[in-house]
Amino acid sequence: MGKNLTALLLLPLLAYGQWEMDFDEDWQLATTQRWTPTNLSPVVWYKGENNANDAMGYADGTWGGVAAYGSGINGTAFSFSSANYVSIGNPAMLQTSNNVSLVAWVKPESFANYRAIWGGGYLGVSIGYGLFQSATETCGQYRYEGTTAIASIAHGSSTNWTHLAFTVNGDIKTLYVNAVPVSTVTQTIANVVASCPWGIGARNASGVWGYKYCGLIDDVMFFRKALTPDEITQLYQWRQ
Repeated sequence: MGKNLTALLLLPLLAYGQWEMDFDEDWQLATTQRWTPTNLSPVVWYKGENNANDAMGYADGTWGGVAAYGSGINGTAFSFSSANYVSIGNPAMLQTSNNVSLVAWVKPESFANYRAIWGGGYLGVSIGYGLFQSATETCGQYRYEGTTAIASIAHGSSTNWTHLAFTVNGDIKTLYVNAVPVSTVTQTIANVVASCPWGIGARNASGVWGYKYCGLIDDVMFFRKALTPDEITQLYQWRQ
C-alpha cells in the first residue's frame, strides 16, 4: 500500500518533469528555426546598424558625405540630410532586372522634389529602376530608353515608418506599401542591366549623385526574384 501511494504521489512530478523537458526542447527548436529575411535569400541586406556593411557579406556600401545614423525600425538606420548617400558600386549579382525585388523601410523627414530611396542602373536618365518618393507620390520606377513603367500611390503627409517593396516579374511591376499591393503596371520593357553604381538615399546618373533623400532608411534589400505577396508580408511582419 505504501509503495503504491508513493508511486501515485510521484506521478504528477514525473509528468511535470516530462512536460518541462518537452517545453525546453520545443523552445530550443523554435529559437533555432526562428524566421529571418535570410530565409528568402536576399542578395544584399543593408541593416544600417552604425555601418554600411552588407549583412550577406557580398557588397559593402561606402558613404558619400558624412556618415550618419538615427533611430531605426529596429536598432539604427541610415540618416540622410539631402547631402549624403551610400554607394554600393555595381556588383555583378545586382546587374539584372527581369525578375527582382527591391525592399526598404523609410521614414521621410519631409516630402519635396524627387528623391531616391534605393536603386541603380542609371546611364544618364534613360535607363534604371528603383524606389522613389516625390512631393506627392511614392513609386517604383522601371525605365529603359524613354519607356517607363511607374507603379505609384499618393503618400499623403505621413512621415511614419513605412515598408516599401517593388517587384519586377517580367512585364508585371508591382509596388507594395506595408505589405499591401497598391499599384501594378503591366508593360513590356527591355531588360535593364545596371551600368552605374547602386545607391541608398541618392541616384547615380553617369557618375553624378543626385535626387538625395532626406530622412531615415532601414533594412534595405535586393532579391534576384519577384517576391510573392506572402513573402513580402513576412518581411513586413518580421519588424512589427
